[in-house]
Amino acid sequence: KEELVEEIFRMVDADGSGTISVDEFVSIFRTLGQALDHDDVRELVYQMDRNGDGKIDLEEFSKMLHKHEV
Repeated sequence: KEELVEEIFRMVDADGSGTISVDEFVSIFRTLGQALDHDDVRELVYQMDRNGDGKIDLEEFSKMLHKHEV
């Protein structure tokens, strides 16, 4: 299951930086047909961002998915 989480993370992390930015989340939501605006996505990132850097790393992403049993 962790391999799947890592694969999804790499897909969303378009620039390969090791973190997912607000812009990358907006882009993936648009690709999935969900038109969320930057403010909505910022709120989502804020809720997931444990270290306060404004981006989501693999650990934060994994914890969120496991918490919601995705």
